[in-house]
Parts: sequence; C-alpha cells; structure tokens
Amino acid sequence: MDLRKLKSFTVLSETLHFARAAAEVNLTQPALSNHIKALEKDLGIRLFERNQRSVSLTMEGKVLLGDVQHAVNQLELLEKTAKRLAAGYKGVLRLGYVGTSVLDPTVMNIIREFRRRCADIDIIPVESDVNRQLLLLQQGQLDLALVRKPLPVFRDLALLDLVKNKLYVVLPAHHPLASKKRISVEDLANEPLILQDDPMGVGLGGAVYNIFQRKGLLPHNTHLTKEVNVAIALVAMGMGIAVVPDSQRSLLIQDVVYREIDDAQAVTQLSLCWHKKIKNQSVKLFVKHVEAGLGAE
Repeated sequence: MDLRKLKSFTVLSETLHFARAAAEVNLTQPALSNHIKALEKDLGIRLFERNQRSVSLTMEGKVLLGDVQHAVNQLELLEKTAKRLAAGYKGVLRLGYVGTSVLDPTVMNIIREFRRRCADIDIIPVESDVNRQLLLLQQGQLDLALVRKPLPVFRDLALLDLVKNKLYVVLPAHHPLASKKRISVEDLANEPLILQDDPMGVGLGGAVYNIFQRKGLLPHNTHLTKEVNVAIALVAMGMGIAVVPDSQRSLLIQDVVYREIDDAQAVTQLSLCWHKKIKNQSVKLFVKHVEAGLGAE
C-alpha cells in the first residue's frame, strides 16, 4: 500500500477540503484527487462523498480511518528506521515516552550516557500516552516505553522501576492556598482539578486519583488534558489546579506556584517497560545499561 496515498486520505479526512489537504501534503489538487481515486480503486470502496460544495467521509471511509491512521504512523516509523540503518547505525531503538518522563534527571542521564557508550545505536523517540505505549509494545511496534504507574498487569511485558517522583499541587499564584507550604488532600478536594487524560486507574491520572481515594474523597470537578504543560498553563489562567511530578517544576510558566501535598504517598513511579520476548539485541543492551546504572546508585 502506497504511503503517499494513505497520507492523502488521512489529511483529507481531517480537512475535508481538497485545496487545504493538497497544500498540507505538498501536492497539487489534481494529484491529491488522483491519490484518492487510486486508493478507492485499490480498496474497491468509495471513501468520500464529494460535490462542488462539500466533501465528507462515507461510512466505509469512517470505518477505515483509524486503521489507515495507524498504518501511516507505522509506515513512517519504518521509513525512519530504514534510513537510520542505511546511514550506518548498527541498531535502532524505538523508545516510547510520556511527556512528563523526559524532564526527569534520571531519565536524561540514562539516555545521554547510553548514547555516549553506544553511539552506533540510534534512538527514535515516540511520544504517546500510557495505554498506547503498552499496546504498541505488545504489537512489537515499540522496543521500550517510559511509563508511569499505576499500570495494568500484562504477563508478556517486563517492568523495571526507575525513579519515584513526589507529586506537587500547582496553584494560581494568588490562590488562597498558595500561602501554605504543605496542602492537605481535603483542601484540594473542593478545587476544580485539571487532570491527565489517562485511562481510569492508569498512569499519572491514576496516581492523582489514588491520592483522593485513599482519603475517601473524589475531586470536586475535573477537566482532562493530554499535556501536563497545558494543564499548568490552564492553572495560570485560573481554570483550576493540577497535580504534577516534581520534575515538572522546571517548566517556566508564570503566575503559578508549586506546593507539597501533605501525604507521604503522594508519589508517582516512573518505569521502563519492554516485551519479555526480546528480539532486538539493542533492547538487551539498553536494559543492562539501566540496571547497571541503578545498581551503582
């Protein structure tokens, strides 16, 4: 299946406008139209309804869209891997990560030292949420993942704990609670909470919910976001509060303050995850490197 045709389909499905889609994929409008027609012929179905005024996905197009988007992501990753191997790298690691992990000093040091020692192994970073990373690991489409507990149990996945991060509450600078050094969970329960959009009970979002559940409480009102830095920016706008790992305090966002939570269990565990049936020898090297580093601490 031609990657260019598949990408034309996904972009057109988002814009529903031939001219804008053509500009986005760097094609002329007739070339984009030919891509769609050729793809429809290859698949034997009609993907779009179009007339002079509008473009819309057919039912068949809607059903296929998710699979096509996934295929495009994987084909693009395959191309990147092939190019790196062709450029002389002896190994490639596809490393998934959640956005909060890359600011952690432990993670930074692990990756920086591995790149120094194994310069012939290239690392391809792939940002994704916890659920998606675990799925891609099981499907063999990621080699390693940096994820936050709590996590569902998968017997085919191995897990190595890297570092615990204390959780801090982020408040607008002029919030009444900002004058306190430590804030109780009970005080937070009545505040609008901007929460990481993780599956229930999983990842950073799950860790934050656990803080309240241990006290028999539920957050008063929650708003979901996929990006922790976006959550902090929303706090700065007065939209609510957020709970983040201590590593996020390095983000230079004005008009917010970080305060400790008065709960010794208000922590989140950052872990390295991989498939137990390892075929990629570079994964074994990376895991040994991490284990040696943790053992030296």
